[in-house]
Amino acid sequence: MGVGFAEDLASGAIDRFRSLPIARTAVLSARMLSDAVRLLLLIALMTAVGFAVGFRVHTGIGPALAGLALTIAFGMAFSWAMLYLALALRTAEATQAAGQTLMFLLTFLSSAFVPLATMPGWLQVIAHANPVTYAVDALRALLVGGPAARPVLLAVAWTAGLVVVFVPLAVRRYRRG
Repeated sequence: MGVGFAEDLASGAIDRFRSLPIARTAVLSARMLSDAVRLLLLIALMTAVGFAVGFRVHTGIGPALAGLALTIAFGMAFSWAMLYLALALRTAEATQAAGQTLMFLLTFLSSAFVPLATMPGWLQVIAHANPVTYAVDALRALLVGGPAARPVLLAVAWTAGLVVVFVPLAVRRYRRG
């Protein structure tokens, strides 16, 4: 998600936006809005594919909508992290390489594919410190069933933590130019 912003930085588009008489936060806000729309489209596509191959929500519409909201919030928190990465690295290639590596590690070192209990002890420690683990566990509880309060609260806490850390970092980095 930060790759597009890095391309805008490299092409000089961001410099042109900075020269316009617009609020300095407008560029970042617009980027986040476009990321939110892109995220909604991706979620809709993945949901359609999931239903096409046989997935069904077992908990009802309320928890499913809560899962959608959590997915969007978590995705937007990571968008801020990727935006900061783009501002720090400044090239699309470096941002893409770092972002893909980060997402690969976060996904595969989480409970996304296997339960934590089946992982070796050292990997369980890493997975327990991984925000993706909590988001995945919360979505499973909201869509498939099971105790949801603890995983949802932990996922919301991680989401809020990512926002609290990366929004100010990205805004400060953007203002410094």
